[in-house]
Amino acid sequence: MPIVIHEIDGPNPRKQATIAGLGKTFLPWISISEEVEKGLIGYREVVDPPLLRHVALEWREDMDPELAWAMHGLLSTLLTSMLR
Repeated sequence: MPIVIHEIDGPNPRKQATIAGLGKTFLPWISISEEVEKGLIGYREVVDPPLLRHVALEWREDMDPELAWAMHGLLSTLLTSMLR
């Protein structure tokens, strides 16, 4: 269980605080790959337990319901394929 010492908003300030040795953070690989390559920051992949993200789809009241459900189907298919 992580112990929260600082709360810093935004990926770049969190990354800079980590590089400065103020703690650790969760960031996507794309935002730290250059720093890892330069040896400025270390990383560990989170695998157990896996990180989960909730996804919600909202639409305007005046939107065509058929279009909204088509978007829902497309997004469901894409997200399901990403989890495989």
